[in-house]
Amino acid sequence: MVCLVVKKKAVLFAGHHLQKSMREFTVLALSLLTYTGLFSQSCFQKNRYREPIFDSIVITPNVTYAIAPQLVPTEVLGIKTYDETKFEDVELKMDIYEPFDDTLSRRPMIIFMHSGGFLPDYGDRHNDDMIAFCDTFARKGYVTATISYRLGYDILDSVAATRAVYRAIQDGRSAIRFLKEKATTYRIDTNNIFMLGSSAGAFIALHNAYLNEESERPIETYEDDDHPDLGALDATGNDYRHVAQAQGIVSLWGALQDTALILSDDVRPTLLVHGIDDESVYFEYDHPFGLSTLPKVYGSHPVYKKLNQLGYDAPHYFVSGEDHEFYGIDGGKWENDTPNAYWDTILLATTNFIYEQLPKPTAVFSYDSGCPVYFNNESDGLISSCWDFGDNSFSAEFQPSHTYVTSDTFLVSLSVINYLGIIDNQEQNIYFPKCEANAVSSSDFGKSFQIYPNPTSEILHIDFLYEKNRQLTVFDITGRVILKSFETHTHVKLNVSSLKAGVYFISVANGSSADTFKFIKK
Repeated sequence: MVCLVVKKKAVLFAGHHLQKSMREFTVLALSLLTYTGLFSQSCFQKNRYREPIFDSIVITPNVTYAIAPQLVPTEVLGIKTYDETKFEDVELKMDIYEPFDDTLSRRPMIIFMHSGGFLPDYGDRHNDDMIAFCDTFARKGYVTATISYRLGYDILDSVAATRAVYRAIQDGRSAIRFLKEKATTYRIDTNNIFMLGSSAGAFIALHNAYLNEESERPIETYEDDDHPDLGALDATGNDYRHVAQAQGIVSLWGALQDTALILSDDVRPTLLVHGIDDESVYFEYDHPFGLSTLPKVYGSHPVYKKLNQLGYDAPHYFVSGEDHEFYGIDGGKWENDTPNAYWDTILLATTNFIYEQLPKPTAVFSYDSGCPVYFNNESDGLISSCWDFGDNSFSAEFQPSHTYVTSDTFLVSLSVINYLGIIDNQEQNIYFPKCEANAVSSSDFGKSFQIYPNPTSEILHIDFLYEKNRQLTVFDITGRVILKSFETHTHVKLNVSSLKAGVYFISVANGSSADTFKFIKK
């Protein structure tokens, strides 16, 4: 299997008008904040899943996720027709995108499903918008995939149309089962798999959310004289046994067979985007493309109203005067080689919607005044924490103590990070008096040792007052340990030339006491 590493490319859109400049602005802003000392508001890197924090991605193309029976077309006078009794098994593929050099063991996943009316000549997984979505969200820290699904039916046959949608729904479920089975390989958090579909792909997403029982299957999918039984929802594709429902879905100009499928006990987080004047998949209840041979379906407006009746005010973006796929796609390609301004709006809405579904940590702390001050970490959902004591001192300990050598009001901040790399922060201005009692006994720590030059590009020098056994630990802004060293001398040289440029912390520990200071690698 071949994996491709892709760096920044002008042809891969990560926000069109905004994202390229936002990346450059973020890098510049972080640099300025670092060098002006303002970065200490948080010890961890922020904005994962909301901003493109990875410069490169890894693409694994042509991953087979299912083998399913595909209708074999026959051409009559140049027109493709399909006999529902003639099919052959085909491999269904997906292309998987991951952030390059990511250290997390579990990441949320988004599956993207293309438009094209369930017809083979009008779209596939390589559509420009699907590639752009995958690229954009992988750079934000997600695992993403654009998938192929089975296509083909006679557009003048309403039974065939319903069966085509159902086959694609089965394929979407197969994709989820496959990704859950391969979660270790691709480092996927199986509790946070989402779907986004455009047009036909949105039919798949909506039905994944709201068609999940055998009793809900359309009657057209069962056997009759002219059609074989298509089987249960999870009866084809692969044999993996997993719940095949997405945690949440994004429907771009999609529709649902029947809003009666939306039940009060299984409302899924749903973002709806639709042009009010869409003439392909209608905003209200109508035949797709205006063809009376296709069954009527419920567009985004009746879906929204049903969800609202059940107490869920679904986030939505409905635009008057706009038609189908109004962010600038036509036949799978950008109309003017780039998306239009609506792309940025839809991208931001999708980013915020999916981020809100992810589990978050909650930073909470208290403290016991004394000499030293003991801080209590009362946070939920964390795997790492980082304290900023407000006097240019830091700690990665869970329940640290700290000695203040001057009397002042300090902005104390606790940042916590969970298994998905999501951060929460609590900060509080607190007055602490100078700690006289420990002024002598703590002389080996705190302000009594010097690190220089800071910033540095190669060697970090550390001077202590006297020789003593100490453990030095260097870790990055995510809390990942870079190196450890045991030292006794009063002058220590650390070679940091191999580190990437950025903010790091060095912890100096002696028995049960430890202090942490920041340094910058140029």
